[in-house]
Amino acid sequence: MKTVINIDEELVSKAILLTGIKEKNLLINRSLNYLIEMESSKKLASFGNSEKGLKSIRRRRTKI
Repeated sequence: MKTVINIDEELVSKAILLTGIKEKNLLINRSLNYLIEMESSKKLASFGNSEKGLKSIRRRRTKI
């Protein structure tokens, strides 16, 4: 899908320097994937401890 967007060139330059990715299309795609992963993990973490009245789950303990 082609989309025309305005992106701060300074941000793009910093991202290129930090990642080494010179192709802007790949840089934007990786950035969006990273953003989606981060927000998904936040949402998943917010579900923790949301079910009241559950018993603790037994966990295996590794021998040291």
